Amino acid sequence: MKNTLYFALIISTAIWGQSPDPASLIQVHTVNNAAELASITGANPGALIYNLEDNKLYSFNTVGWETAEIETPKFIDVFDSNSNYNLGSSYQIIQLNATRTSSGGIFNLANNAVTINEDGFYELHYGVAAKTNQWTYIDVALFMDGTMIPASETYSGSWYKKVTASKTMILQISSGTVISLRARKQTASTNDTVTVLDDGSYLVIKKIK
Repeated sequence: MKNTLYFALIISTAIWGQSPDPASLIQVHTVNNAAELASITGANPGALIYNLEDNKLYSFNTVGWETAEIETPKFIDVFDSNSNYNLGSSYQIIQLNATRTSSGGIFNLANNAVTINEDGFYELHYGVAAKTNQWTYIDVALFMDGTMIPASETYSGSWYKKVTASKTMILQISSGTVISLRARKQTASTNDTVTVLDDGSYLVIKKIK
């Protein structure tokens, strides 16, 4: 078939707004209309054809052609833009109140927490930035529906310095789950302070399956 297009070019331009390296492009045949598509039989399962009439990509499924779904990336990146506030000795919610970017329509940021509205496996990156006074450090953890996620704790600390405690996890999450980021101070003296820095704490959630 003489008509061809480059699949990766269409997808990357539509989703990311830019063209990829030509060396990475995948060549895909095209047809002009549905009748031309239906006339092609006996293709290998998974073969791709692009229909110029309806501007859709089709995949062969052993008995015929069906629309090939292109899944939209699903992620959210939120952060704490509030003014400086101090941590206590018990876990408290980090005030995630701003969305840097989001895609896929399955996340909702409200009350300093993110609700995930689709079952699946997710990769979570999180961190809290703080300024220490005296010899102090911070504990940071993720909470799911108000309960700490096992092995999600991480910590950092120093003498009169700005520090960040961060971690990455992969979790299986059910629709409707609420994820919050929390932190506390650890210090030998109640007079020592640990201040959360504005724009320094974040939570990034990405669906991977």
